[in-house]
Amino acid sequence: MRLVFALVLFTAAVACAAVVARADVATPTPPTAHLAAGSVPRVVIAEWRKAENRAGCAPLWLDDASVADKQIRARYFGGGWGVTVRNPRRWGVAGAGVLVTAQDLAKWKFRRENAAGMRAGYGLEGFDMGPDWLAYVMVPGQSCLYNVWSSVGKEHLEHLVDHLRLVDVR
Repeated sequence: MRLVFALVLFTAAVACAAVVARADVATPTPPTAHLAAGSVPRVVIAEWRKAENRAGCAPLWLDDASVADKQIRARYFGGGWGVTVRNPRRWGVAGAGVLVTAQDLAKWKFRRENAAGMRAGYGLEGFDMGPDWLAYVMVPGQSCLYNVWSSVGKEHLEHLVDHLRLVDVR
């Protein structure tokens, strides 16, 4: 009887230690909440400053992107702002001149939420027509529909969405 009790006690202690260890491993490092305006390419801020929707459509950029200004071009997004990067991959980020709704994200085959709380619906552009990948992104505290696209592939688009951060322009 004592042996069974000791075995149960030992098993419970090992299980508790495993749960504690898992909790420590599962705790992610919080992302940088905002990027400083000086740390993003100038064209991103310049295009955002021209946008009609800038009051509810803050600029976004990636927390891990190292791109020269000469590789970025302005991209028209009626009432909003956008930039395309060619390095030689073609991808981009835009704040469209339309309001975002949860239904915009629900139209897509795949869904994702990044560490900053931004939610995305995504798939092949043209709602599965392709060949490029497109995400509609909803950003907490912002009213516009953000677009992120990639000609590289699904994994690249997911990387872009995972690393989006608001840019502090104050």
